[in-house]
Amino acid sequence: MPNAIAEALALHRHPHNAVQLRLRALPDDVVVLLRTVTGDEAALRAWPSETKADECRKMAAQYLMSSLFEGKDDPLRLLALPETYSDETLKEHKRLFLKWLHPDSNPNADETKHFPAVMNAIKLIQNGYKPKPKSGDTKPKPAAPTLSARSKKSRLNQASVVHRAAADVRQRRPPPALLKFAASRRRVVVSQSGTTWPRKLARIMGLTTLVLASALVLVVYYGDLTRMIRP
Repeated sequence: MPNAIAEALALHRHPHNAVQLRLRALPDDVVVLLRTVTGDEAALRAWPSETKADECRKMAAQYLMSSLFEGKDDPLRLLALPETYSDETLKEHKRLFLKWLHPDSNPNADETKHFPAVMNAIKLIQNGYKPKPKSGDTKPKPAAPTLSARSKKSRLNQASVVHRAAADVRQRRPPPALLKFAASRRRVVVSQSGTTWPRKLARIMGLTTLVLASALVLVVYYGDLTRMIRP
C-alpha cells in the first residue's frame, strides 16, 4: 500500500491529527491521492479492496485539503510538488488539480473554493517561482573584513596602547605636593646662582688682579727700591 494512502486512512480514523499533518512533509507518492480524487482506476485499485470508490475519493480529498490548503501559501505545497520536479511532473499535477477543483467538473463547493489559490500557484511557478531557503539549511558566511574595518581595528589598538602608556605615566608620577615643593626649590637655587655667586667671583677676581699688579710693580721697580733702601 502506498504511504500516501496509509496516511489518508490514518487521518480518516483520527481527524484530530490534521494539525500535525500540516506541519509534516508530504509523502513522495502523494500523486496517488490526486489521481484518486479524479477517479483514476489504477489509483483506486491501490486502496484496500474493502473500501468503496466514493469513500476512497472522500478520504483522499480530506487528506489533500488538510495538508495542502490549510494555512499554506507556498505554491509548491499547494500543488503537492517537491522542491525539485520535472516539467512532466508539473504538467501532471496541473492537469489533476484542474480536473479535480474546476467548478464545471466538481459540484462540491468546499473543494472548488480552493481553485483560485491553485491557479495563482500555477501562475507563480510558471513565472519562475523559487522556494525560499529554510532556516538552518544554509549557514550565513562570515563577512570578509573590509579595509575600513581593518583600519578601525588598528586605530583602536593604537588608542589602547596610548591609553596604557598614559596610565603607566600616571602611576609613576610623583604626588602633586612633591612636584610643587621641587619647583619652589628650583626657583630658589636659580635665584641664588644668579645673584650671590657672580658677586663672590667678582671679588675674587678683583683681589687676584690687585695681587698680580702689586707683584708686577715690585718686579719692575725692584732695583730702584733696593738702591733706595741701601745706604
